[in-house]
Amino acid sequence: MKVSELTPPLLDHWVARAEGLTLKGRWWCRDSKEWCTVEHFAPSARWAVGGPIIERERIAFAQLVAAFHQNLGRWEAHVDGQVAQGELSGSACGFGPTQLIAAMRAHVASKFGEEVPDALDGEPAARDR
Repeated sequence: MKVSELTPPLLDHWVARAEGLTLKGRWWCRDSKEWCTVEHFAPSARWAVGGPIIERERIAFAQLVAAFHQNLGRWEAHVDGQVAQGELSGSACGFGPTQLIAAMRAHVASKFGEEVPDALDGEPAARDR
């Protein structure tokens, strides 16, 4: 599946994997410690979860606009974002209807490339749970 097409909750599952978390029942865990429930870990919807990732990965944003500065309602996000000559660039980018979705797509793309499997290591896809 293309990272650019990932939507929650599958997007959140791939972010968890990018963060080194493993799924154990209804919990995302790190180093055998319970970290948080699957429902709580929603970096594409909760700033308390996605914000620290954005800060750590230095994800920068631009809002996409059309001619005459019409807001298109979409965001562009770049990992290690920087602006040069008025253009936003970085090591990986993502687009989405919100800053969090765009940022999490960029984060997943920076770790796994532009495509990921529909399911996680034999686990059913998150949307099938």
